[in-house]
Amino acid sequence: MAIEIRHRVVIHRPAADIFAAVTDFAAEPQWQPAVLASRHTPPGPVQVGTRTHQARRFFGRRIEATAEVTAFEPDRLMVCISTPEVSPVVQTTYVLEPDDGGTALTFIITLGTPGAMRLFVPMIKRSLTKDVTTRFATLKRQMETR
Repeated sequence: MAIEIRHRVVIHRPAADIFAAVTDFAAEPQWQPAVLASRHTPPGPVQVGTRTHQARRFFGRRIEATAEVTAFEPDRLMVCISTPEVSPVVQTTYVLEPDDGGTALTFIITLGTPGAMRLFVPMIKRSLTKDVTTRFATLKRQMETR
């Protein structure tokens, strides 16, 4: 069983600006309240094979995770999947498409729920939905007031 959250927001900025923001991992704490720190390796432009390293708060606890970029099309698509040592498995997808007067950003997060974690699916889903809604409202506000 997995949890999937989909969120779509239209941001009145060019796709290139939005894509630059969502691929600037070091800046994630500025628009994702739960993120404490984030970076990517190796240094340089993000591409397939880039690894992201993130520390975040999850239900009041600090967790650290690494993910790998598995699909990357500049200004259009990025998919990241957690590395094997991370449990549960997490996949995030960012899709950007033109929208009347702006860019539609669709974000999809899929979180595996192994074992006893399944008992907490409703609570986790509510928390993730709130987190995703907040982070993209913050990103939209920041990008549209630049």
